[in-house]
Amino acid sequence: MSSMRAENHEPADASAAWLTVDLAALVANWQLLCRQMAPARSGAVVKADAYGLGAGPVLNSLDQLARWQALAREQGHALPAAIQADTGMARLGIALPDIALLAEAPWRIEGIEPTLIMSHLASAEEPDNPVSALQLRRFDAVRGQWPRALGCLANSSGIFLGPAFHFDLARPGAALYGVAPTIGKPNPMRPVVRVQARLIQSREIDAGDPVGYNHTWKAKRPSRIATVSVGYADGYLRSASNRACLRLAGAVLPVVGRISMDTVTVDATDVALERLLPGTPLDVIDDVQDINVLAAQAGTNAYEILTSLGMRYRRRYLTP
Repeated sequence: MSSMRAENHEPADASAAWLTVDLAALVANWQLLCRQMAPARSGAVVKADAYGLGAGPVLNSLDQLARWQALAREQGHALPAAIQADTGMARLGIALPDIALLAEAPWRIEGIEPTLIMSHLASAEEPDNPVSALQLRRFDAVRGQWPRALGCLANSSGIFLGPAFHFDLARPGAALYGVAPTIGKPNPMRPVVRVQARLIQSREIDAGDPVGYNHTWKAKRPSRIATVSVGYADGYLRSASNRACLRLAGAVLPVVGRISMDTVTVDATDVALERLLPGTPLDVIDDVQDINVLAAQAGTNAYEILTSLGMRYRRRYLTP
């Protein structure tokens, strides 16, 4: 059981909402991924800030190759570079026909020393998707053109596709932070993120009374509605309205009505009134409703949940 669940971790100040990062869980996830991909090395990815290897230029087109080649001529010596091939994403990377052109016209890459050949898997989180096997065959062929360069294909989910996908280096990213790497299987990663927000006030309403913008929820019984200081401006996605919940020491408080910019309303009817004091912390994300569960409720993926968490939270880091 995560230590984040067992302790309150409320900050000393009066922050409206705060985000706790469990560094011990992050380290444990790193170690698990390293064991999973051994003997390949791990190049951790920092999502939405430095998504890449941090190991020099990554060349994605013939034009970039030409410009890097010109710099090599200007400096009078070969320059190292990582070459990204597009094996099936149609996003970034040198297209396979252009990769073949480099084999036919090696002068196009003179002065460049490929130290890393990389690509990106499109559907690695779906272990039975044949696209991954197709991309693996394509990547093997590309890597064959530069056999001395290191190979890097697997992202977080790709690590769990097996040793054939590991090559020399893998790029774990979201799994480090607790995102489930494989759809339909138990999540081996520990939760890293906990989000809490404070109760602002509560009120009694009658059966049939509506709550929130556009009255998307109406009480089926006399109810107690609590308003909590978190909203879509904090990355608590509006699409989770009437679907997610908050938690108060084990009690489940369903989100009712639309999530607003700065607040969310929850049904606290079954919680004793004395527990609903202004300033009381409620869990928005914890190890029961973690980023993966919240993502499913919001109709998105855990990557969007993580990268939507804004700077309004006061961040706290629990050291191992």
